[in-house]
Amino acid sequence: MLTEKIEKLERVVGELIAELDRLEAENLSLSERVAVLQAAEEKSLAENKMLSDKLAALRRLEVSNKKMEKQQGMLRIKVQGLLDNLEKMDIP
Repeated sequence: MLTEKIEKLERVVGELIAELDRLEAENLSLSERVAVLQAAEEKSLAENKMLSDKLAALRRLEVSNKKMEKQQGMLRIKVQGLLDNLEKMDIP
């Protein structure tokens, strides 16, 4: 009877040790996965910052381009007005 209990206890302890080993291996694997995911997150954040900066620069260029197009239109009107005035002048 005592021998059976000791054998059962040994079996249970052995199962617990095996489960502990499995959990330690799983924990190590998960820790490595977390490190990989953290590195990927850092890379994504850096790329996001870079793209955000580029987008801001692009928006500034678009605003500048619109201003320049408006100025170009105004200059065309002025030049056309000057050309019209020159045509009206009677220069011998």
